[in-house]
Amino acid sequence: MSKDEQQLEPKPAAKQNSKPHIHATLNKKKPEPQARPIALERAKREAPRRIPGHRTSTSSDEGPAIKKVKKEVKQEFPMSNVTTLSPEHESTDMTLLKDRLSESTPETPPPSTGLPAYVVPDEVGIPGTMRFGFLGLGIMGGNMVKNLLRSGHKVTVWNRTHSKCEAAVASGAVQKDSPADVIAACDITFACVSDSQAIRDVVFGSNGDNGIVSNVTGKGFVNMSVVDTDTSLDISEAITAKGGRFLEAVVTGSRVQAEQKQLIFLASGDRTLFADCEFCFRAMGKRSIYLGDVGNATRMNIVIDMIMGTMIAGLSEGMALAEKCGVNQNDVLEILEMSSMNCSLIRQKGKSIVEGADQEDAFQPHFPLKHQQKDLRLAIAMGDQVDQPLPVTAASNELFKRARSLGYGDQDMAAVYKATFL
Repeated sequence: MSKDEQQLEPKPAAKQNSKPHIHATLNKKKPEPQARPIALERAKREAPRRIPGHRTSTSSDEGPAIKKVKKEVKQEFPMSNVTTLSPEHESTDMTLLKDRLSESTPETPPPSTGLPAYVVPDEVGIPGTMRFGFLGLGIMGGNMVKNLLRSGHKVTVWNRTHSKCEAAVASGAVQKDSPADVIAACDITFACVSDSQAIRDVVFGSNGDNGIVSNVTGKGFVNMSVVDTDTSLDISEAITAKGGRFLEAVVTGSRVQAEQKQLIFLASGDRTLFADCEFCFRAMGKRSIYLGDVGNATRMNIVIDMIMGTMIAGLSEGMALAEKCGVNQNDVLEILEMSSMNCSLIRQKGKSIVEGADQEDAFQPHFPLKHQQKDLRLAIAMGDQVDQPLPVTAASNELFKRARSLGYGDQDMAAVYKATFL
């Protein structure tokens, strides 16, 4: 055999060695993915959801409580050693995790950090034996009471105009003659009235009627009304001095949200009272957020309502300018809905403005104009206290004041559009 033929002939040893190597490669089992600790998965899944509108939680924006729990679980259950957990182990571990999650929540958490940790969870239990009172059955209060009754809570009601209690009584509520009678008969009493003077009358009494402060010892009182900070602090001081518990739970939303249980409650004050009201908040709304000391919820709500009022004032002037210039208002709304300014507030109030020229009931009150003007006034006063200029808010307030002077105070806040014309 020539030297060239020997070089071309395949080498048997090399051929034999390649087969086992290929066979081993093809049949090599991929490592099974190691199971994540069941406790970790459940702890993250059962944690309260983020506020609608915020980004979905990722490793970079999870609340501090969840991050702490995840770190502890990883230390106790290294991924390389964990496959499954027995039901007994899982149950014990979940108890420990929930305790840690509770311990990681500060007594008065700041509103700017960890909001998900202070949101009422979605799971709602069966109402307990607590008796609840409700003072003020207007546009908001009447719908909240209706949802409390539907969820199985026992409710006792009072309203300055007694006839407004009829629907609630027909649905199973008990009516009392005064706020003092309501709080005496209940463990926790909610109040949703028009303004600062109205809530002071409820608490301290007026026209010979005793206020709730006379019977508040050992009771809980929750103010849902939008009032100034000084009023809220005065009420808190008076109630706690008598041995009662006080909580602000200011409502964010309007009539539609109240009907559909989509309200947001901004709460501050007694933390134990906030916990006791958990199931009531869930029966009336979609989120309840604890913001710390008394006054924080009031300040937060005033800021939110101030932004809303200036938005509607701007929308009204824009729609008025469009009409004067011959621009179709429906086209304006359609373009707004396609832009970054698209939101339910713009859509709903814009629709009311467009329909206002042809329909008498276009401005049926969802959030009365007079209440929005009151909130703008409270924002200006709060700005004065801290030397914060609010020129846009001040201009919007003047527009709402003009609408009130024209007789539109009891109509929806979108009726401020009518005040834009000379």
